[in-house]
Amino acid sequence: MKIVRNDVKETKFGDVAVGAVFIEEDEAFMKTLDFYEIEGDDCDYEEEHHYMYNAISLGNGSFSCFSDWDMVRVCNDAYLVVN
Repeated sequence: MKIVRNDVKETKFGDVAVGAVFIEEDEAFMKTLDFYEIEGDDCDYEEEHHYMYNAISLGNGSFSCFSDWDMVRVCNDAYLVVN
């Protein structure tokens, strides 16, 4: 994937709209609705691990979680080119 980036100002992650593309530490992400993953034994609640995510890395498809106060750079005119 080729990413062309124009400089944008930083904003709080909590102010970013769902579906918006943003940059954090030179990696591109898309904000999603909050979603959760539960790992562990269905029979043993104490052994379960709960993970919350609210973004997807556009570079490798991995899930991430940002706090509302994390500063990110929103790409207002982001577009994807598939060759």
